Amino acid sequence: MGREYRIKPVTGALSPSTRERAMTSLRALPSFVREQAPGELWLKDRASTSTWAYDVRVFVGPDEVLVEVSSATGAFTRDVASLWAQLAAEGPMQIEDGDDPDEILDPARLFRVPG
Repeated sequence: MGREYRIKPVTGALSPSTRERAMTSLRALPSFVREQAPGELWLKDRASTSTWAYDVRVFVGPDEVLVEVSSATGAFTRDVASLWAQLAAEGPMQIEDGDDPDEILDPARLFRVPG
């Protein structure tokens, strides 16, 4: 079963330049598979054993970045974590649990590699 997370500015929306920088960064990742549709980017770790075409789908929208995780591989713990760091450096951001928008997650715990 997958998980969903929403990366959102604390106030307001993502600026067009922030969205474009996020998509450019995602496209440059070694785990980048393809852009399925405008703003829908697929990531898959090279060491992934999943039969799916992606481990993570990232949807970059005007108000948020939706992250759907099917396999918590390095595509999530390393690459989405780097996206988080980039976005957080541009302004105050938070990560919401996709099932409970009132639950704000701690990025250090969320992106921690198990083990």
